[in-house]
Order: sequence, then structure tokens, then C-alpha cells
Amino acid sequence: SSDVCSSDLYIGREFEQATDDLRGLLQGASEAKFDFVVIPLFKRPLPEAPLPNDNKYELEPSTNSDLVLDSKTWSSAVVGSLSEWLVPSRLHSPAQADQCRTALAQELHWASHLGVYGILLPAPTADTCQLYAASLGRLLLGGTVTAQLMLRMPLLSNQADGWQTWNKFRMLCDHNPRLHVALELTADLPSSEHELERWFAEPVRAV
Repeated sequence: SSDVCSSDLYIGREFEQATDDLRGLLQGASEAKFDFVVIPLFKRPLPEAPLPNDNKYELEPSTNSDLVLDSKTWSSAVVGSLSEWLVPSRLHSPAQADQCRTALAQELHWASHLGVYGILLPAPTADTCQLYAASLGRLLLGGTVTAQLMLRMPLLSNQADGWQTWNKFRMLCDHNPRLHVALELTADLPSSEHELERWFAEPVRAV
């Protein structure tokens, strides 16, 4: 809002790999003057590995227990990122798309159980937007997701209009107030000022 000004700025550090020593990771981040960390909440398959078979998929949290941290630390110092592979796409077979929807629900439920401050969602693309948003929208309507959701939106000059993708996504989610944007400023930003300025009116929660 234009009539609200805040001097608070919270800086976090994103880690792409899970770790067994989450307390040590948080301690190191705190000593480096970071306010919070962004960590993968689940063990990720190798990039070249296929999606797990439908009857073999098992949720694999990156931590051995939710008791590794107290609830106050989960809710104030941790943003959890979900697995990149679980975004349903029209390029998937029906079985794979159904598997992705199931995994998305399971990962969101676990993240909500942990009580993390926020959940970072994988970025949508033109071919994933509709199925992805429909799957997420149903889960939001179910009321089981309690944390704020941040949809990663990379800004790239050689990619289709990112704002249009976001706008379509949020409309398919019925403008749910729990859904926010995490803008990713890449080294290849759009050259148009308009492309950047129109994000000022959007619910950007993180950069």
C-alpha cells in the first residue's frame, strides 16, 4: 500500500541441498547475519532420474524429525521449498500428472505440519500453469494449507511474459489471499521498465 512505509528488511539465504544438521545450518546463517533460511523440505531425486513409479512414491522429508527444531524456530526462521519435479504438466502422462498432484498435496501437508514461516513453490511455465494452478487451488479450498505460499517467478528477458503467467495462475486459484509472489531477479532481467514496474501492484512477498 502506498500509505504504508516499513523500514524492516529481512534477508535470508537459500540452500539448494538438504542437510542432516539443520541446527548447525541455522547457526551458521545467524552468525553470517541472515534473518532466516530457505531450505528444501524434501529429499530430491537426481536430475536425470524419472518420476518415481506411482506405487513406489514415498514422502521423504529432508529432516529426520519435526522435533529437530522447536515450533518458534520453524515459524520464524525457516521458509521451506517444495520439490521441483512435482509440478503437474500437460506434457506428463495422466498417471504422472496424478502422481504430481498427490505429491504436491503430501508435501504441502507436511510443510504445514512443520509450521514453517512460508512455503516456496516451484515456478510455473506456460505448459504447467493450468494443471498446476488447478491442483493448488483445490488444496487451498480444502483449508489444509496454513502457511503463506510464495510462488517463485523468475524474471527473464528471453522468456514469455512472467506477469501474464502469474496473472493467469492467481485467477485459476480464485485470487486466494494466501498466495503470494517470490520474484527471482536473474542476471538476464527484462529490458522493459514496464515489465518490472507492474509488479509493484502485486502481492510480492519476497525477492
